[in-house]
Amino acid sequence: MLNSSVITELRNILGDDGVIEKYEQLRTYESDGLTSFRVTPALVVLPTSTEQVQAVVR
Repeated sequence: MLNSSVITELRNILGDDGVIEKYEQLRTYESDGLTSFRVTPALVVLPTSTEQVQAVVR
C-alpha cells in the first residue's frame, strides 16, 4: 500500500484521470506479453506530457 500523501501528490500532478488505484482497473496492468507471470501493481500513473513525467520521477 502506498502512502496516501504520495497518491495525493501524484493526483495533483496528473489529475484524477492520470492515477489508477482501483483494483478492478489495476488488473489491466498486471502482466505484459508474459501472461504466466502476473503481479497487480499498487498504482498506475498515466502522464500525458514530458513535464508530467519529470514531475512524477522527481
